[in-house]
Amino acid sequence: MDEILRRKWHLLFMIFILGLLIGLVVCKPYAAPHFTGEERVVSLKVPAVTSSKGVMVNLTTIVKPGSGKILVAVNDILTGYTAQSSARNAAKAASKFTGIGLDDLDIIYLIQANASTIDGPSAGAAMAVSTVSALLGHPLRDGVTMTGSIDED
Repeated sequence: MDEILRRKWHLLFMIFILGLLIGLVVCKPYAAPHFTGEERVVSLKVPAVTSSKGVMVNLTTIVKPGSGKILVAVNDILTGYTAQSSARNAAKAASKFTGIGLDDLDIIYLIQANASTIDGPSAGAAMAVSTVSALLGHPLRDGVTMTGSIDED
């Protein structure tokens, strides 16, 4: 009886070791996502509202090695505090989603619009999605557009 029990435990142990070895060979270890270092650019159209009509705004997100800056770049357009705050929230949300830290990256949101002022949080979702796309190196499909605000959490 003891001999049979010992053989069963021996067989069970051998199966366990075999499974462990197969698992080590077949399964890749988890590697946290990371930014590879080259500049990445993602562009999309974002709907916006001016004082008199709706317009499509060009949003270009640039992620590149840097010192942790989050910038909103516009040409001849007044940018309000809420839009700038939305950019910071989008970058922080993208960082949390991807697990990629922003301390050694610069993120630049280039906004080109036929408007005199830009404000409000409605481009936040587009900024977050474009930042995730750039951080992970997964391009967005052509024709993607969106609107909506986002919180950093």
